[in-house]
Amino acid sequence: MINNDSLAPNLNEAASSSTTTQLKRSIGTFQLTLIGITSIIGSGWLFGAFHSAKIAGPAALLSWFIGAAALLLVALTIAEVGSLFPQSGGIARYLEYTHGSLSGFLSGWINWLGIVACLPTEAAASVQYLSSISGFKNLFDPTTGNMSHQGLVLSSILMVGYFLLNYWTLKLFLRSTTFVTLFKLIVPVISVLAIMWSGFHPGNFGHDLQTFAPYGFNAVFIAVAAGGVIFAFNGFQSIVNFAGEAKNPHRTIPVALISAILICLAIYLILQTGFIGALTPQDLANGWHGLNFSSPFVQLAISFNLNAIALLLYVDAVISPSGTGIAYMGSTARMLFGMQRSGYMPKFVGDLHPKYLIPRNAMWVSLILGFVFLWIFRGWGNLANVISIMNTLSYAAGPLAAAGLRYISPNWRSPCRIPGMKIIAPLSFIVISLIVYWSRWPLTGEVLLVVFAGLIIYFYFQLKNKGDIKMHLKSGIWFVCYLLVMALLSWLGSQQFGGIDLLKGPYDQIAVALVALLFYRWSLRSAWLTPLLQAFQQDKHMV
Repeated sequence: MINNDSLAPNLNEAASSSTTTQLKRSIGTFQLTLIGITSIIGSGWLFGAFHSAKIAGPAALLSWFIGAAALLLVALTIAEVGSLFPQSGGIARYLEYTHGSLSGFLSGWINWLGIVACLPTEAAASVQYLSSISGFKNLFDPTTGNMSHQGLVLSSILMVGYFLLNYWTLKLFLRSTTFVTLFKLIVPVISVLAIMWSGFHPGNFGHDLQTFAPYGFNAVFIAVAAGGVIFAFNGFQSIVNFAGEAKNPHRTIPVALISAILICLAIYLILQTGFIGALTPQDLANGWHGLNFSSPFVQLAISFNLNAIALLLYVDAVISPSGTGIAYMGSTARMLFGMQRSGYMPKFVGDLHPKYLIPRNAMWVSLILGFVFLWIFRGWGNLANVISIMNTLSYAAGPLAAAGLRYISPNWRSPCRIPGMKIIAPLSFIVISLIVYWSRWPLTGEVLLVVFAGLIIYFYFQLKNKGDIKMHLKSGIWFVCYLLVMALLSWLGSQQFGGIDLLKGPYDQIAVALVALLFYRWSLRSAWLTPLLQAFQQDKHMV
């Protein structure tokens, strides 16, 4: 696909193209960090603490540490690769450089769909919180977890707002991001501190290991994948998706990635601590699994007569998800822009506005597909787990591309060379595979449908352009096999993770780790000096 008769223009052609196909580098470290924070702190903070506590009890605190540690590992690999390839589209393109078009497309396809699905998810979160207000209860049905037609219309209007703030200019987007991010940092902390001051029950955290982790430590792992933890941290990759517009990307990308994750971890720990401590004996009458909230922090604030805080939370329930939705709208468009540059999408989605240099057509596609997700799934809970597993799978591009580049060119000069990558990369891939397993069957199997739909698009464009793809198929078949084997392990796994209990714990997770190592080695051996990477090396005079 990437040789002389291939779909995609090489990097030399991209470098010499007109200004109408180049993105401006106008984002500094501070603004890039804010983009990461505002993408991370979205609807996850509104619901993550509640869902995690419901699954794991007080031990949900450990889930946040595990989730942050896992994504920090992944972020280190992404920082190394992202600083070398500072192009808009980010993680969606990495495997294309090291493993060819099939692996690159599958990674980008899964990642893009996961991020697009975040647009309606953030809008749905705002509507669900507002539905607890008298007069707005008809927006959401808590018994089914679905929004009414009125709720869907309101969510659609919010998505149009995300679209418009990105449509006109990057500068307007950055200005709105700065305000929204600062608001999102202040309100959750103030609100949870006020709730903790009004009523805090230390006994809720348990007095021994059994009461701290009432459902065992497997529940802690499930909360990472299905309790909203990974979903809450998903937005960190927005930083890399704006790499093509970052000043000094070799420095700004790794600093912004690590800073955003650590800042948000601190905020999520405060929120989780406050939520657990604020629960009354009545709330816990039916145990942690029996927790029942539609607007968790608002309902706690009202129970303590903190009406001003409740009002502030209602406002933030619109602003926090909207800030994330705004960032995701820009991010998805740039990912689609990157996929078109690789030849996976129609030419029109790669067009930039001649004045604003923004991929507007890609934004239209993202908005329309976002509407499709919204009206099919109709609720926050129906989307969150699907998004988590798709984005987690796409994160594999970070460690596999970083390891692949070092395998192909041991002497390559990376602007941000991370020490210990021989350990970090395989460990990251093992953690990614475990999180996929923790997501539980049948969700792991259902993701295959998304993959197969993507393969149809991939082969359509390959046949249309008559590219030679034999080497790309040979070096990408591991990805298809990996997805199939992970689905099989999930089906055979323990009942706690939704399987048929043929592989009982802890042997199920040991098997996942060993299989991940085998596929890591297969992926490493499949890396090759692709024509796209050759063009990049020649353009940058890499050794």
